Amino acid sequence: MNELPAPRVAAIIVTYEPDTDLLETNIRKVAPQVQRVYLIDNSTVFRGEAFFESLGIQNLYCIPLGENLGIATALNRGIAAAQRDGMEFVLLLDQDSECASDLIHELLAAHEKVRQQGGRVAAIGSRALDRETGHLSDALRFGWFGTRVQPCPEGSAVPVDFLISSGTLISLETLRTLGTMRENLFIDHVDTEWILRAHQHGYHAYLCCTAKIIHARGERRLRVWTGRWRDAPLHKPFRYYYLFRNYLLLFRQKGLSRKWKFMEVQRLLQMLIFLALFAQERSQIVRFIARGVRDGLRNRGGRMGQ
Repeated sequence: MNELPAPRVAAIIVTYEPDTDLLETNIRKVAPQVQRVYLIDNSTVFRGEAFFESLGIQNLYCIPLGENLGIATALNRGIAAAQRDGMEFVLLLDQDSECASDLIHELLAAHEKVRQQGGRVAAIGSRALDRETGHLSDALRFGWFGTRVQPCPEGSAVPVDFLISSGTLISLETLRTLGTMRENLFIDHVDTEWILRAHQHGYHAYLCCTAKIIHARGERRLRVWTGRWRDAPLHKPFRYYYLFRNYLLLFRQKGLSRKWKFMEVQRLLQMLIFLALFAQERSQIVRFIARGVRDGLRNRGGRMGQ
C-alpha cells in the first residue's frame, strides 16, 4: 500500500526589530521541516532584504507590513498566505524561538493520533524550554484558584486548557471553521482567546509531550524571595497595558470559560502587587496598567493610543 503524501506545512514567524542571530537560527532550524516559511515583519522600517538574501533559503518568503499592526494581524496575514498557497497546516513561531529538528514530525504524528482517537483538535502545542532558566513548560489545566499541572509522559499528547502560540500547529481546516485571531487584541491573550473560543465549539487543545522548542519568557528576569527564590519574567512596561486591557475585553466575550476569567483576575491582582513592590519601573508600569484598565472598561481595542 502506498503511503499518503506528508501534509503541507507552513511556518509563520512574526518579527518586530528582531535579533538577527536568533532569527537566523530559528529560520534554519524550521525551514528544512516545512514547505514554506512566511516571515511577517511588523517593524516600522524593514531592513531585512540583504539579511534574507544572505541566508539562501529557497522556501523563505518575507511579508513586510510597514508598521506594527500587532501579533494577531501578522498571524492572520501569514495564515492567509498559507491558505492561498495550498498549505494544510501552519506552525506559529515567535522570532526568538528555536525548533527541535523533529518538531514537525512529532506534532503531525500527535495530531493524527488524537484525530484517529476521535478528538476534535484545535491545536497541538510544543513544550517550551526556557532559554534562561532551563525550565520545561508543563501541561496545564485551569482551576478556580490557578492552573494545575498534569503529567506529560514522553510519546503522548495530553489535553490542555492553555498553549503558548510559539510552537503550535494548527490545521487550516480548523481555522476556516473557528475563524482566525482576534485582531483588536493586538498583542497578549491572542493565543488564549483563540483556544478558549475553540473550546466553546467543542474543539480541544493538546500538548505534544515529545515536541520541543527553545523559547524565552519575558524580556528580563527579576529574582525575588517569596518563601523561596523565584526568577520572575518581566516585560517592557507598555506590555502591561495590553495584559490588563485585553483581560477586560475578553471578560465581556460571552461563552468563554468562567474558570479562566476567575483565575485570571486573581493572577492579574497578584501581578499588580508584585510589580508595585519589586519592579524598578513600577511607576511607569502602574501608569500603563491604569491606562489599560481605563481603555478596557471603555471597550477600546487595537493599538494603544489609536
